[in-house]
Amino acid sequence: MYWARGEKAVLFILLLILVFSLGVTGCRQGEEVAELPPGEEEPVEEQEPEPMGFLAPLTGELVEEEELTKRRPVAVMIDNDPSFGAHSGLDKAAWVFEMPVEGGITRFLALFQHRDAPVLGPVRSIRPYFLDRAMEFQAAVGHAGYSPQAKRDIAQLGIISLNEFSFSRLYWRTKDKKMPHNLYTNTEGLFAELKERGLDKITPSWDISFYPEADPEAVPGEPATKVRIHYHIGVVEYRYSPLHGAYKRYFRGQPHEDAETGEQLLVTNLILQETEKPRVLDSEGRLELKTVGTGSARVFQLGKNYEAVWEKKSREGWTRFAEAGGSTIKLVPGNTWVQVVPEGTRLEIE
Repeated sequence: MYWARGEKAVLFILLLILVFSLGVTGCRQGEEVAELPPGEEEPVEEQEPEPMGFLAPLTGELVEEEELTKRRPVAVMIDNDPSFGAHSGLDKAAWVFEMPVEGGITRFLALFQHRDAPVLGPVRSIRPYFLDRAMEFQAAVGHAGYSPQAKRDIAQLGIISLNEFSFSRLYWRTKDKKMPHNLYTNTEGLFAELKERGLDKITPSWDISFYPEADPEAVPGEPATKVRIHYHIGVVEYRYSPLHGAYKRYFRGQPHEDAETGEQLLVTNLILQETEKPRVLDSEGRLELKTVGTGSARVFQLGKNYEAVWEKKSREGWTRFAEAGGSTIKLVPGNTWVQVVPEGTRLEIE
């Protein structure tokens, strides 16, 4: 009898130990998995949505309409005589080339594809070495006349010309400026003309690669927040704006602004391409500017700059810009301006 009572006591003690152990375990489990108040759900980590759109092959930007990424670019010859005032439409260009012409001035070749310019100009006549840049992009050319050599080149090389002489309906003149600095066009009309003639689509042959985003850590080089180019026409200056992630353009010490928007021009990728001194061809002072061959370059992106080299194997061939190690440069998504700088031109970089 006493042994039976002893067995019961032992069993009771073991039961207490088991209950106590389960309670401690439950508390520890409760610490690891906290219960949420009634009606509340455990928060789920949100994932950033995948970028939507189609890649614009000239700028690396995303656009909503795929058709815009397949349009044949149009390259328009733009005046840069300081006497006429502000430009219109350069802010919408994917690429812009600034190169010297006769008279100690420069002109622009502005390329458009996915972004339209409702007003673009003033439009001027074209020179052969500007055609070399247009052919790189398989672009149609908008212009108002040409030099004798450029006229021959257009015919012999099969370049699509939207000359104001032949397509006057695509152009108009304003009354607030004197001729020849008052001729304007728009990209809507130029693209529509190409589409009507069945010339509006291309398969891009150019070689451009982009960074996935504007990341200063990914861009090589040393800091460079200012660059000045001392052309004969005046000093072109770029100042880096961290707010915009781009370089603000100045001309002769004043902000270079678009005539339509009043906004200062911004450049995401700035390339200085050094070339041989141009040779004077005729009594008009027209120039022969080297585009085929190799030379030095310098690239400015996101407040940094680095040395590069360029190579172009033929007039219609692509100008390849490469880092010192040989790899093709990458562009930050956005527009690109190429400043062609003949040897002997004074440069200042800060």
